[in-house]
Amino acid sequence: MEKGAKISIVGTNKRTAFHLVARKGSKEAISFLLKHGLVINAQTADGYTPLHLAVLAGNVETVEALLANKADPNIGSKLGWLALHSAVYDEQKDIAALLLENGANPNLNEAGVLRGGHKGTSALHLAAASRNRELVDLSLDYKANVDILNSKDDTPLHIAAAHLSYSDQRHFKRTPTEAGSMLVAKILLANKANLRIKDKNGRTPLTVAVASKWNELADLLRRHGAKE
Repeated sequence: MEKGAKISIVGTNKRTAFHLVARKGSKEAISFLLKHGLVINAQTADGYTPLHLAVLAGNVETVEALLANKADPNIGSKLGWLALHSAVYDEQKDIAALLLENGANPNLNEAGVLRGGHKGTSALHLAAASRNRELVDLSLDYKANVDILNSKDDTPLHIAAAHLSYSDQRHFKRTPTEAGSMLVAKILLANKANLRIKDKNGRTPLTVAVASKWNELADLLRRHGAKE
């Protein structure tokens, strides 16, 4: 290819060569494409950037290379799905940490996954839903709002207290258990999660725990001051 030549958009979905190499690319490939005029934050017709695709592929080297060359981790797809959401959803702690270290905002919450696909799900909601204490801790270390609301006014503590439906459970690597919920709830409570917030159905985290028939978790919430 001649020096200075540009690589054009390929396909009907506005995918560039960056998108094509994001899943298996290397630092050298990223440098090559940048030298030939490709935009690192180019979006497909669905709004996905090369960084989104590298995260989805679990390609740590490409994620590092893209971030080192100023890929923006806070660009959302048309559905509001962020690279950080993908990393947390797939329980890729190392990639989630890379994104947060490079400016990913844990309080952006346009993604919609849980409980009927409603919007407003944040990285901390997803970490709580998967009962992944490491990702909950990581999100909070980077100033995630412990009481962030989704579109149904659920906090992460509401999500931790909920016995997710089968349609939600099948998306995660492990089936939510009361023991897992206890671990996550303890972290959220240690970070001053508000026990009095009600969702749009008028339910507090305690109400949700009781409805889930998770008595040990309900007792934990009561010991921290939750009222019926």
